[in-house]
Amino acid sequence: AAFALRDAVISIGDDAFLFCVGRHIALCDHVHKRLAFLPRDAHNRNITSAAKSVEGKFLAIAEQHGVEDCTTHISIFIAPKPDSTLDADRIEAKEPLRVLSPKNHSVCIIGLAFTPDSRHLISLSGMPDSTITYWRWEADKAASSHDIKLLVNRLHVNPGHGNQLSISGPGYLRVWEYNPNDHQLREHPCMLPLKQERQMQVMDHCWVLHSFMCAATEDGHVHLFQDADGQSHHESIDVRAQISKDEAGGPKAIEREEARQLQAIIGMVGPGLANEPPPVRLTALAPWGRGFVVGGDQGYIGVFTVDSKMQVEPF
Repeated sequence: AAFALRDAVISIGDDAFLFCVGRHIALCDHVHKRLAFLPRDAHNRNITSAAKSVEGKFLAIAEQHGVEDCTTHISIFIAPKPDSTLDADRIEAKEPLRVLSPKNHSVCIIGLAFTPDSRHLISLSGMPDSTITYWRWEADKAASSHDIKLLVNRLHVNPGHGNQLSISGPGYLRVWEYNPNDHQLREHPCMLPLKQERQMQVMDHCWVLHSFMCAATEDGHVHLFQDADGQSHHESIDVRAQISKDEAGGPKAIEREEARQLQAIIGMVGPGLANEPPPVRLTALAPWGRGFVVGGDQGYIGVFTVDSKMQVEPF
């Protein structure tokens, strides 16, 4: 079955990026317009997840090996430097620093994330177990693991708290925390009433300004959460309402008005009204320096600023 790889494009400095496609890892220098592939044995391999450490030193790749009875491994490499993308002949094949093997060798790893200090790597497997594993990767050891046994598809580490990670999926949005004293992973309580959480189709989430967890839902809302002073704070932004406000003027408004005038003249629905698109469905979310960027179908991309009091404004 086709697999949708999240975080398939990873920046390598300001002038280059790495992307995973099928069984290959490609390096692209978009300044000099050159492309090369990382030399390695890619026979009967399929990349399912990738992540770069915060400081950019390490690269983690999760793969399934084999054709029928697949086995899963997570390889940790030294991340290629931007200048190594200039010439394919200069890229040397490098052995991984470590190769990690999940306890269940047949699982599909769908999410990877390094902690801010790069000492630990967190992996998330797909259904039916949806296992979180907290790796001490330099020691080839799984420090802790826990099965969620729910459909989840997104993993992030809190950039301000390396022991906290966030997991999301349809009807699920939680923070988990690793305790280094007893090596246990524990789930935090719901940030919303359980019934409301179960009804939310969470499409993506991220951490914003190192302080807030931000989640985009299919119904056109972006939710911000913060725990401060022992209390949970929540803000909801109606992105569809903002889109309607933006389109109340400008070319879209002119097009609709012309369609209405045409309808009045010819007595039938004009093309601008007959082809009115459905509401935008949000699909992706990412942080930026002053807030977040949210993407959706119909080519929608919205940029929003967030201040320290969780006040959100369209940018």
